[in-house]
Amino acid sequence: MKGISPWSLAAKAALSDQKLSHLLENKLGNYQFKVQLYNDSLWIRCILANQVIAFRAAYSPDGMFQLKNKRTIKDGISINLSSTMGDINVKICLTNREYPILRYTTTLTPTQDLHIPFWPRDIAFTTLNSNLPIGEVYVKQVGTRSGLLHFSIKNPELGSVLYLQNLTTLADYNEQTETSAGETVGGLWPEIGFALPPTKDKPLQKKTAVVISDAIIAFDENITKNEADLSKQYLNMLAAVYLELPKPNTNYTDWPTILDKGLHDLIDSPGCWSQVEGKHYFNAYISDYETPPEIMVQLAVLLPLNDYVAWGGKKLDAMDQIRDGLSAFYDEKLKTIMRWLPAAA
Repeated sequence: MKGISPWSLAAKAALSDQKLSHLLENKLGNYQFKVQLYNDSLWIRCILANQVIAFRAAYSPDGMFQLKNKRTIKDGISINLSSTMGDINVKICLTNREYPILRYTTTLTPTQDLHIPFWPRDIAFTTLNSNLPIGEVYVKQVGTRSGLLHFSIKNPELGSVLYLQNLTTLADYNEQTETSAGETVGGLWPEIGFALPPTKDKPLQKKTAVVISDAIIAFDENITKNEADLSKQYLNMLAAVYLELPKPNTNYTDWPTILDKGLHDLIDSPGCWSQVEGKHYFNAYISDYETPPEIMVQLAVLLPLNDYVAWGGKKLDAMDQIRDGLSAFYDEKLKTIMRWLPAAA
């Protein structure tokens, strides 16, 4: 993209302000991270060799952010901000795993029913001169797929980044505003990242907390030179950020009881069976007596029953009934098994 938007210009001006105080400062490997509050944005600066990529963890168009309080949490900080549009909480965590990992989760509680017709993207770059940084985006979100960005900053050299916006946590925003999370992670270089989908007819509900960003970001100092290394880097970084996603609870499912009930329904339901020339066959569909018995149906039921008997040590009379009818599918003239039972076809 040629040129730059007013929001990027404002971001660059803010990030060049050396007087901003640090709410948090930490170092992971060769990366230094600084959390700084400007009048309209909460920035997380990632610094490598005096070059900066910044992430906008919170934004307020009125430019009247006020710091209410902050507290230390595991691996980071929780920051509470106030603005005319509402209260915002930002949780920032920094962890050093296979790659340095940054995660920030932003929750907004609006003071009024709130429409959001526009939202700036959350990644910004600063350079030592007026030139725009040179980089390449390898992967971005397509449609409603995962909210991914994989890119490298090549001049100045800032390494590679894999950015994942956890779109699942934005479900309340999308539900309240009846918007889609599709195509929300992307942009045109150098204005990339996540932007909230604009509201139309449905606003955010006042005094209701809603997550408006949940970003997980991995950093690598390397800029790959070939496609094979690029693919390897992408998969490794993707695995690293996926490990930071919330894991579902483990629930016990009583499969033996479910299996016994299923067997009862399969074997004892008259609608499952047909009888031809004194032998029993499974119907392809419940109570389907117009379609002749089919060899694939008999074998598709018999195979898992074999596994069940081997596992449970039980004998099933239904298996003998299935086997007794299989020979009737053989056509002596054609010397092959027929799909449909010849006697019923």
